Amino acid sequence: MVVFVTHPSPPPLKFLTVIPQIKVVDDILDCTQASEQLGKTAGKDAAADKTTYVKLLGVEGAKKEARQLLDKATSALMPYRERNIPLLAIAHYIVKRNA
Repeated sequence: MVVFVTHPSPPPLKFLTVIPQIKVVDDILDCTQASEQLGKTAGKDAAADKTTYVKLLGVEGAKKEARQLLDKATSALMPYRERNIPLLAIAHYIVKRNA
């Protein structure tokens, strides 16, 4: 008699969980960094009166949102164990980058 023990597969990622972080951090950098550091014109969103996370939440609120999204991405990737290391590294980089 042969018995196979299987482990349940983690649920598939429906959407890359780091994508929302990119937008939040981009909004923060657009209003807190110089054009030279960003490599693009800083302040364009505010000049165009665009709705951004910073406009809605303020800089500190947007930073808090980015950290919460990082926590959410980390939780979503945990079932993937060692396979999630590159995505977690990207998620952490996105939140901590300054240009």
